[in-house]
Amino acid sequence: MVNLYTPERSFQAFKQAIVDCADTSSPTGAFLMNRETIGGNTLEEFYIPFDYVNENAKIFVIGITPGVTQWTNAVEEAQKAINEGCSDEETLRRAKTTGAFSGDLRSNLVKMMDYIGLNVFLNLDTCAELFEAKADLAHLTSSFVNPILSNGKDYNGSVPKLNLKKQVILQNSLTNGILKEIEAVPNALYLPLGRVPNELFGQFVANHQIDPQKVLLGMPHPSKASAERVACFLDKKTSGFSRVTDPVKIHAARAALIEQVKHFM
Repeated sequence: MVNLYTPERSFQAFKQAIVDCADTSSPTGAFLMNRETIGGNTLEEFYIPFDYVNENAKIFVIGITPGVTQWTNAVEEAQKAINEGCSDEETLRRAKTTGAFSGDLRSNLVKMMDYIGLNVFLNLDTCAELFEAKADLAHLTSSFVNPILSNGKDYNGSVPKLNLKKQVILQNSLTNGILKEIEAVPNALYLPLGRVPNELFGQFVANHQIDPQKVLLGMPHPSKASAERVACFLDKKTSGFSRVTDPVKIHAARAALIEQVKHFM
Protein backbone atom coordinates (compact mmCIF):
# COMPACT_ATOMS: atom_id res chain seq x y z
CA MET A 1 0.00 0.00 0.00
CA VAL A 2 1.34 3.44 -0.92
CA ASN A 3 1.38 6.19 1.68
CA LEU A 4 -0.05 9.19 -0.13
CA TYR A 5 -0.94 11.41 2.78
CA THR A 6 1.09 13.75 4.92
CA PRO A 7 1.51 12.64 8.56
CA GLU A 8 -1.12 15.03 9.89
CA ARG A 9 -3.70 13.67 7.43
CA SER A 10 -2.84 9.99 7.88
CA PHE A 11 -4.13 6.96 9.77
CA GLN A 12 -1.32 7.16 12.30
CA ALA A 13 -2.41 10.64 13.35
CA PHE A 14 -5.95 9.44 14.09
CA LYS A 15 -5.47 5.78 15.05
CA GLN A 16 -5.79 6.45 18.77
CA ALA A 17 -8.88 8.58 18.18
CA ILE A 18 -10.44 5.61 16.38
CA VAL A 19 -9.57 3.29 19.26
CA ASP A 20 -10.96 5.73 21.84
CA CYS A 21 -14.14 6.67 19.93
CA ALA A 22 -17.13 5.53 21.98
CA ASP A 23 -19.80 7.31 19.93
CA THR A 24 -19.56 6.47 16.23
CA SER A 25 -22.89 8.03 15.25
CA SER A 26 -21.16 11.04 13.67
CA PRO A 27 -17.66 12.57 13.42
CA THR A 28 -16.42 14.21 16.62
CA GLY A 29 -13.91 16.94 17.28
CA ALA A 30 -11.16 14.35 17.71
CA PHE A 31 -11.37 13.73 13.95
CA LEU A 32 -11.62 17.37 12.84
CA MET A 33 -8.98 18.29 10.25
CA ASN A 34 -10.11 21.70 8.95
CA ARG A 35 -12.91 24.21 9.37
CA GLU A 36 -13.87 27.19 7.20
CA THR A 37 -16.84 29.58 7.30
CA ILE A 38 -18.02 30.92 3.95
CA GLY A 39 -20.97 33.28 3.62
CA GLY A 40 -22.48 32.07 6.88
CA ASN A 41 -21.96 28.39 6.02
CA THR A 42 -19.47 26.35 8.00
CA LEU A 43 -17.54 23.64 6.17
CA GLU A 44 -15.75 21.03 8.27
CA GLU A 45 -13.40 18.28 7.10
CA PHE A 46 -13.10 15.15 9.25
CA TYR A 47 -10.68 12.26 9.02
CA ILE A 48 -11.98 8.88 7.82
CA PRO A 49 -9.79 5.73 7.65
CA PHE A 50 -9.84 5.64 3.85
CA ASP A 51 -6.06 5.87 3.33
CA TYR A 52 -6.01 2.53 1.51
CA VAL A 53 -5.26 2.99 -2.19
CA ASN A 54 -5.59 0.04 -4.57
CA GLU A 55 -2.87 0.82 -7.12
CA ASN A 56 -3.82 -2.11 -9.37
CA ALA A 57 -7.53 -1.30 -9.63
CA LYS A 58 -9.31 -1.60 -12.97
CA ILE A 59 -12.21 0.66 -11.98
CA PHE A 60 -11.83 3.88 -9.96
CA VAL A 61 -15.20 5.01 -8.53
CA ILE A 62 -15.58 8.59 -7.31
CA GLY A 63 -18.36 10.12 -5.20
CA ILE A 64 -18.44 13.70 -3.94
CA THR A 65 -17.45 13.07 -0.30
CA PRO A 66 -17.98 10.32 2.26
CA GLY A 67 -21.03 11.07 4.39
CA VAL A 68 -21.79 10.40 8.03
CA THR A 69 -23.07 6.89 7.24
CA GLN A 70 -19.83 6.00 5.49
CA TRP A 71 -17.78 7.53 8.31
CA THR A 72 -19.64 5.49 10.93
CA ASN A 73 -19.27 2.22 9.04
CA ALA A 74 -15.59 2.79 8.29
CA VAL A 75 -14.66 3.75 11.86
CA GLU A 76 -16.56 0.83 13.37
CA GLU A 77 -14.86 -1.62 10.99
CA ALA A 78 -11.47 -0.07 11.74
CA GLN A 79 -12.11 -0.50 15.46
CA LYS A 80 -12.93 -4.18 14.92
CA ALA A 81 -9.81 -4.74 12.86
CA ILE A 82 -7.55 -3.00 15.38
CA ASN A 83 -9.06 -5.02 18.23
CA GLU A 84 -8.41 -8.19 16.21
CA GLY A 85 -4.75 -7.25 15.90
CA CYS A 86 -4.79 -6.55 12.16
CA SER A 87 -1.97 -4.67 10.50
CA ASP A 88 -2.55 -1.03 9.61
CA GLU A 89 -2.82 -1.95 5.93
CA GLU A 90 -5.43 -4.65 6.58
CA THR A 91 -7.32 -2.33 8.92
CA LEU A 92 -7.50 0.36 6.26
CA ARG A 93 -8.41 -2.12 3.53
CA ARG A 94 -11.31 -3.42 5.63
CA ALA A 95 -12.46 0.07 6.58
CA LYS A 96 -12.47 1.20 2.95
CA THR A 97 -14.28 -1.89 1.61
CA THR A 98 -16.88 -1.74 4.38
CA GLY A 99 -17.44 2.00 4.50
CA ALA A 100 -17.09 3.22 0.90
CA PHE A 101 -20.47 3.83 -0.75
CA SER A 102 -22.12 1.95 2.12
CA GLY A 103 -25.76 2.26 3.05
CA ASP A 104 -28.69 2.62 0.65
CA LEU A 105 -26.65 4.07 -2.20
CA ARG A 106 -24.53 0.94 -2.77
CA SER A 107 -27.43 -0.99 -4.31
CA ASN A 108 -28.15 1.80 -6.81
CA LEU A 109 -24.47 2.08 -7.68
CA VAL A 110 -24.19 -1.65 -8.43
CA LYS A 111 -27.32 -1.60 -10.61
CA MET A 112 -26.05 1.33 -12.70
CA MET A 113 -22.58 -0.16 -13.07
CA ASP A 114 -24.05 -3.45 -14.23
CA TYR A 115 -26.42 -1.63 -16.62
CA ILE A 116 -23.54 -0.08 -18.59
CA GLY A 117 -21.63 -3.37 -18.68
CA LEU A 118 -18.88 -2.80 -16.14
CA ASN A 119 -19.55 -6.24 -14.68
CA VAL A 120 -18.78 -7.74 -18.10
CA PHE A 121 -15.68 -5.57 -18.50
CA LEU A 122 -14.47 -6.82 -15.10
CA ASN A 123 -15.50 -10.46 -15.76
CA LEU A 124 -18.00 -10.42 -12.89
CA ASP A 125 -21.57 -11.66 -12.62
CA THR A 126 -22.37 -8.36 -10.88
CA CYS A 127 -20.42 -5.36 -9.63
CA ALA A 128 -21.68 -6.20 -6.12
CA GLU A 129 -18.62 -8.47 -6.04
CA LEU A 130 -16.44 -5.34 -5.94
CA PHE A 131 -17.54 -4.91 -2.33
CA GLU A 132 -16.91 -8.54 -1.50
CA ALA A 133 -14.56 -11.15 -3.00
CA LYS A 134 -13.41 -8.97 -5.92
CA ALA A 135 -12.60 -5.80 -3.99
CA ASP A 136 -9.08 -5.97 -5.44
CA LEU A 137 -10.47 -4.82 -8.81
CA ALA A 138 -11.76 -1.48 -7.53
CA HIS A 139 -10.50 1.72 -5.98
CA LEU A 140 -13.35 3.45 -4.16
CA THR A 141 -12.95 7.10 -3.32
CA SER A 142 -14.45 10.60 -3.47
CA SER A 143 -13.64 13.98 -4.97
CA PHE A 144 -13.04 15.12 -1.40
CA VAL A 145 -11.61 11.97 0.14
CA ASN A 146 -12.42 12.87 3.74
CA PRO A 147 -15.96 13.74 4.88
CA ILE A 148 -16.94 17.35 4.31
CA LEU A 149 -19.91 18.53 6.36
CA SER A 150 -21.71 21.80 5.63
CA ASN A 151 -23.49 23.16 8.69
CA GLY A 152 -23.33 19.64 10.13
CA LYS A 153 -24.81 17.89 7.08
CA ASP A 154 -23.19 15.91 4.25
CA TYR A 155 -21.86 18.40 1.69
CA ASN A 156 -23.51 18.09 -1.74
CA GLY A 157 -21.80 20.91 -3.60
CA SER A 158 -24.74 23.29 -3.28
CA VAL A 159 -24.60 24.90 0.20
CA PRO A 160 -22.31 26.70 -0.21
CA LYS A 161 -22.04 26.35 -3.98
CA LEU A 162 -18.76 24.76 -4.97
CA ASN A 163 -16.15 27.39 -5.85
CA LEU A 164 -12.62 26.11 -5.42
CA LYS A 165 -11.14 29.58 -5.90
CA LYS A 166 -12.92 30.78 -2.76
CA GLN A 167 -13.05 27.59 -0.68
CA VAL A 168 -9.57 26.87 0.60
CA ILE A 169 -10.70 23.82 2.57
CA LEU A 170 -12.05 22.15 -0.58
CA GLN A 171 -9.10 23.09 -2.78
CA ASN A 172 -6.67 21.70 -0.19
CA SER A 173 -8.71 18.51 0.05
CA LEU A 174 -8.65 18.10 -3.72
CA THR A 175 -4.90 18.73 -3.98
CA ASN A 176 -3.99 16.49 -1.06
CA GLY A 177 -6.47 13.74 -1.89
CA ILE A 178 -8.04 12.78 -5.19
CA LEU A 179 -5.27 14.23 -7.40
CA LYS A 180 -2.70 12.13 -5.55
CA GLU A 181 -4.89 9.05 -5.89
CA ILE A 182 -5.28 9.56 -9.65
CA GLU A 183 -1.48 9.57 -9.99
CA ALA A 184 -1.23 6.42 -7.88
CA VAL A 185 -3.86 4.50 -9.89
CA PRO A 186 -2.97 5.27 -13.51
CA ASN A 187 -4.40 2.27 -15.34
CA ALA A 188 -8.05 2.25 -14.23
CA LEU A 189 -11.24 3.53 -15.81
CA TYR A 190 -12.51 6.50 -13.81
CA LEU A 191 -16.22 6.61 -12.94
CA PRO A 192 -17.36 9.89 -11.34
CA LEU A 193 -20.85 9.86 -9.81
CA GLY A 194 -23.15 12.86 -9.86
CA ARG A 195 -22.80 16.51 -10.80
CA VAL A 196 -19.79 17.63 -8.76
CA PRO A 197 -17.49 14.64 -9.49
CA ASN A 198 -18.46 14.80 -13.18
CA GLU A 199 -17.69 18.52 -13.32
CA LEU A 200 -14.36 18.07 -11.57
CA PHE A 201 -13.26 15.19 -13.79
CA GLY A 202 -14.39 17.16 -16.81
CA GLN A 203 -12.01 19.88 -15.66
CA PHE A 204 -9.21 17.34 -15.15
CA VAL A 205 -9.72 16.20 -18.75
CA ALA A 206 -9.77 19.78 -20.04
CA ASN A 207 -6.56 20.52 -18.11
CA HIS A 208 -4.88 17.40 -19.60
CA GLN A 209 -4.50 15.88 -16.12
CA ILE A 210 -6.14 12.62 -17.14
CA ASP A 211 -6.75 10.59 -20.31
CA PRO A 212 -10.26 11.51 -21.58
CA GLN A 213 -10.83 8.03 -22.99
CA LYS A 214 -10.56 6.58 -19.49
CA VAL A 215 -13.12 8.89 -17.88
CA LEU A 216 -16.70 7.58 -17.87
CA LEU A 217 -18.69 10.81 -17.57
CA GLY A 218 -22.43 11.11 -17.06
CA MET A 219 -23.56 8.66 -14.37
CA PRO A 220 -25.97 10.05 -11.73
CA HIS A 221 -25.08 9.90 -8.07
CA PRO A 222 -26.60 6.77 -6.48
CA SER A 223 -27.95 8.53 -3.37
CA LYS A 224 -31.61 8.85 -2.36
CA ALA A 225 -31.48 12.53 -3.33
CA SER A 226 -30.93 11.41 -6.94
CA ALA A 227 -33.54 8.65 -6.86
CA GLU A 228 -35.50 9.99 -9.84
CA ARG A 229 -32.36 10.38 -11.98
CA VAL A 230 -31.26 6.87 -11.03
CA ALA A 231 -34.71 5.50 -11.93
CA CYS A 232 -34.49 7.29 -15.30
CA PHE A 233 -31.00 5.89 -15.91
CA LEU A 234 -32.21 2.35 -15.16
CA ASP A 235 -35.49 2.78 -17.11
CA LYS A 236 -37.43 2.22 -13.89
CA LYS A 237 -39.25 5.49 -14.59
CA THR A 238 -40.08 6.57 -18.14
CA SER A 239 -42.36 9.62 -17.79
CA GLY A 240 -43.61 12.33 -15.42
CA PHE A 241 -40.17 13.61 -14.50
CA SER A 242 -39.65 16.63 -12.26
CA ARG A 243 -37.69 19.66 -13.48
CA VAL A 244 -34.48 18.37 -11.86
CA THR A 245 -34.37 15.35 -14.18
CA ASP A 246 -33.57 15.66 -17.88
CA PRO A 247 -34.31 12.22 -19.38
CA VAL A 248 -32.86 13.12 -22.79
CA LYS A 249 -29.54 14.11 -21.23
CA ILE A 250 -29.46 11.08 -18.93
CA HIS A 251 -30.27 8.62 -21.72
CA ALA A 252 -27.66 10.17 -24.01
CA ALA A 253 -25.02 9.92 -21.28
CA ARG A 254 -26.02 6.32 -20.59
CA ALA A 255 -25.71 5.36 -24.26
CA ALA A 256 -22.27 6.98 -24.42
CA LEU A 257 -21.17 5.14 -21.28
CA ILE A 258 -22.27 1.78 -22.69
CA GLU A 259 -20.33 2.36 -25.91
CA GLN A 260 -17.29 3.59 -24.01
CA VAL A 261 -17.20 0.51 -21.79
CA LYS A 262 -17.59 -1.77 -24.83
CA HIS A 263 -14.48 -0.16 -26.29
CA PHE A 264 -12.38 -1.59 -23.45
CA MET A 265 -13.73 -5.13 -23.64
